[in-house]
Amino acid sequence: MLGGKISKSRTALTQVQYAALPPIVIQPPTVDYEAMMGDPLYAQLQKQADNLEAWKQ
Repeated sequence: MLGGKISKSRTALTQVQYAALPPIVIQPPTVDYEAMMGDPLYAQLQKQADNLEAWKQ
């Protein structure tokens, strides 16, 4: 149909090499709440959220 060729890259891993890799440890994300609360943009967003809540009532 479309034709073409597939060629293996020099850096490609074999299945055995891939399986031998150590497991990937994923660290959970952390939030620096103190820095977030001190951010002027956060204060602006909080003010907008408060205004929205007041407007809804």
